[in-house]
Amino acid sequence: DHNNPDAKTAVENDMVYYGSQDHYQSTNGINWRKLWGSAGYSNTSFAFTSESFNDNSYETGSGLLLEDNRSLEQAISLRNVNHFRLNSTNVAEFGFDAKHVMANYDIVYGSYTNALGNPVAGSTKNVRIRSDKAGAFFSLTPDFSRFLSASLVSRADYFAYNRNLDLSPRASLMARLDD
Repeated sequence: DHNNPDAKTAVENDMVYYGSQDHYQSTNGINWRKLWGSAGYSNTSFAFTSESFNDNSYETGSGLLLEDNRSLEQAISLRNVNHFRLNSTNVAEFGFDAKHVMANYDIVYGSYTNALGNPVAGSTKNVRIRSDKAGAFFSLTPDFSRFLSASLVSRADYFAYNRNLDLSPRASLMARLDD
């Protein structure tokens, strides 16, 4: 993605800031699907994702630097999803995902005056993150009739960077109005 409005364009369009934004994103990987007869399949993928940011933004009225961002986010991920028809009315899906996150945030924030007229000092953020994320899930989808089914899902996610564990139980009821 590339966006590069100049000061003149910002004034003409009542924009608060202007500058250049260059974002580059790519994902490369491999996927493997294994059929387990007529009852189900497994889908496993391994990928590398990268996104780089090269942004400058300036305040339209003064031309002062608001932000200079030179950051890079990358991740290596592994995901497995298994789908099985248990019988004519019940489907189970389960799996896991794991991700190693590598991020380098290099951001300069310019000094400015806030809406109350108070000066705010500029700052620089240089943050390096190397951490792991993991998740696992299970879902059961029973069909009660041709027109009514439900979904019961449980998911757990862990982010080692902040040692946060999230549990997410979910349930839904689905009605088909016609075939």
